[in-house]
Amino acid sequence: MPPRALSFMKRGSYYDMSRSPRYSVVFALPLLLAYEALAAALSGPRASSQVRNGADVLLKEAFIAVAGRNGPAGGPAAGPVAGMGWSTRLMLSLGAGLYEELLFRVLLVSALAAGARAVFGWSMKGAGVFATLVGALIFSAFHYIGPFGDPFRLTSFTFRALSGVAFSALYLLRGFGITAWTHSLYDAFLLLG
Repeated sequence: MPPRALSFMKRGSYYDMSRSPRYSVVFALPLLLAYEALAAALSGPRASSQVRNGADVLLKEAFIAVAGRNGPAGGPAAGPVAGMGWSTRLMLSLGAGLYEELLFRVLLVSALAAGARAVFGWSMKGAGVFATLVGALIFSAFHYIGPFGDPFRLTSFTFRALSGVAFSALYLLRGFGITAWTHSLYDAFLLLG
């Protein structure tokens, strides 16, 4: 983009500060606290199983692999939501925004872009486009794997891939916190509506 097109994102501006890691973490902290509080409340002694967001489980299992079993305990990924109560659907919506954005945008898209630059010598823009498109396809495919995955349909795969592109663009322009909230609120609108 030409420098004039990004003039609204000058250093020290609201847009620049809101996408900084510090503000992204502060902005996403309520999502983390609400998700974990709901997950803890819903997995009490009467719960037959603990329902968690799939990206949450993957990230926590990776942490356990590195840090050992003293790390956080993971549970099964989210199952069909039709028979779940509103509090479980809310918890899953918050977890999708938080953990899926952390996994797919912060970790995956950033790693793909860095890899494309290192391996292929691509520019930041070329590597960003590559990472966004490949990350969106992986993000979409993630929703169909495992015992609780959705049945594959080309229409839903395409929609999720386009959503992955949109979330990646939002992440690159506005940062993690705003993208996590946007994803969470979108999922809550769908699952609670």
